Amino acid sequence: MKTYTSHTRSPAITRSQARRQRRKQLRTHYLADLAQTNPEAFAKKWNWLLEGWAREVKRRTPLLREKDGTWTPTAAALIADVQQMLQSLDDRTAAVEMHSTLQTLSEAQMQALAKAVERRLAPKQWNKPT
Repeated sequence: MKTYTSHTRSPAITRSQARRQRRKQLRTHYLADLAQTNPEAFAKKWNWLLEGWAREVKRRTPLLREKDGTWTPTAAALIADVQQMLQSLDDRTAAVEMHSTLQTLSEAQMQALAKAVERRLAPKQWNKPT
């Protein structure tokens, strides 16, 4: 795996990590501009992103490792990233969307966790001979 170094960043990052960071930065700037110019379009776009993040939280919550053995980033890390992105937008937008965003993502995480735990703790059904 080829790594790229930068004089401004001390740890070396891979090309895919650099692309991911750039996409995140561009998305944040786009959302900040959209929140300033067209709040209705921002709300629509934010809800669309929020649905995707909720699905990803549900996928990540019961997992510790992927099928190939690599560690899965936790759902809490995703929620923290979304919270950080929202805080980097203007204060008014963050105040409006923060509560509902965190509630939606936390609720998705708790539902996925409860489903995973229930599966593991549920008593095994035995066939009774008749």
